Amino acid sequence: MGAIALIYIFSTPIVANHLLKRLETRYPEIQFDDLPDARFIVVLGGGLSRTFQPKDQFKLSSASLQRLTQAVELYEAQKQKGKPATLILSGGNAYNPDHPEANYFAIEAIQLGVDPQDIIIENQSLDTADQAIKIFKLISHQPTYLVTSASHMPRSMTLFQHQGMKPIAVPCNFLATRVRWWANWLPQSNMLGNSQAALHEYFGLLWSKWCGLI
Repeated sequence: MGAIALIYIFSTPIVANHLLKRLETRYPEIQFDDLPDARFIVVLGGGLSRTFQPKDQFKLSSASLQRLTQAVELYEAQKQKGKPATLILSGGNAYNPDHPEANYFAIEAIQLGVDPQDIIIENQSLDTADQAIKIFKLISHQPTYLVTSASHMPRSMTLFQHQGMKPIAVPCNFLATRVRWWANWLPQSNMLGNSQAALHEYFGLLWSKWCGLI
């Protein structure tokens, strides 16, 4: 009964949204015209989904696709202004090293119109802390746009700043949604996933503090 009660609680919009809003409001949605200048656009991987196809065993997750789309739109906006722009696509694969996420990012980015010469692939990192370390080695203290999901942004910004970098938050994939008052306590499967995403970030922040990463 206890497990069922927990599943019900975390499946309700009122709980999922409460958990998410504390994360997603730290760095609200931005307009590209309001951003300070930076050349590099770092895109953090949001995971791969495994398929049943023998050739294409993996594909970018929904979160990864939204992050990449946001980054490509920013890249195009910079190019239209006549400014230099370079995508840094970051993400390895701890369980299948031969299929790093950054490689899938690059394929998709080129299909979306990004010049291959404007792409740097970082495909060895295994988590967000590792991404911050490896990207710092690539660009040092140069200012950079940091593109990731809104709920993931607080942890990402803290880890990158801890490395001495100057990230500019460009959040996307906002998950918290308004519902009618009477629906706040009605369980929904997607809200359980949202609660899981938020809890993952809270535990990630605690773990990073415990390990002295932030």
